[in-house]
Amino acid sequence: MSRPVQSLRSVRSIQLALCALALGASLAARDASALPLSFECITQNSATDCGIATSQLSVTIDALGASQVRLVVSNDGPAASVFSRILFDGSILSSVVAIDDSPPDVDFETASPGVLPGGNGNPYQFTTDLEVAAANPMPHRGIGPGESLTVDLAIAPGFDFADVVAALTDGSLRIGMHVQSFASGGSESVLNVPVPEPGTLALLGLGLCAIVRIGSRRA
Repeated sequence: MSRPVQSLRSVRSIQLALCALALGASLAARDASALPLSFECITQNSATDCGIATSQLSVTIDALGASQVRLVVSNDGPAASVFSRILFDGSILSSVVAIDDSPPDVDFETASPGVLPGGNGNPYQFTTDLEVAAANPMPHRGIGPGESLTVDLAIAPGFDFADVVAALTDGSLRIGMHVQSFASGGSESVLNVPVPEPGTLALLGLGLCAIVRIGSRRA
């Protein structure tokens, strides 16, 4: 067998091995404790402001012991924007346990459940069960560029973190945020995108492996 053929087969083997590792990593990440959340803009008052809100927002939810979760919300900046309210729709989270902020720049408190602008009608039907909001004067004490907020929440009795992840997957737990103080003077609302099913991640990984395999056969 010539050296070029051996080299080509070695490259294909490496590609398939890397593909398998990527598939395993994607599934492992899905089963890990910390879970990143993605958000979509539901108000669409301004395409520019929506783009700023969704691109600068970084959110993770993590298990905190057996009966709590920790939500970390960051505004990665640099464009002007302030996340001033965080609202939860879903009974699986029963109460706000603690808020870790950085007053006076970021100062949040538990608030009476209010309406997520643009979320209470069709098609979202968002009903707020819990809310934390920037203290007055709002929104100046919200989460601005380069700032973050940590919120610890209690899981309802009889449930655990796996149930919270399942609720984020099937939509029975949703997280909305109100974003203000854009340079335009406008505001937007964002809502979390359901977490992908483990099977979806597996199919994606298998599809990538198949593409590599087909390419190797044609070469």
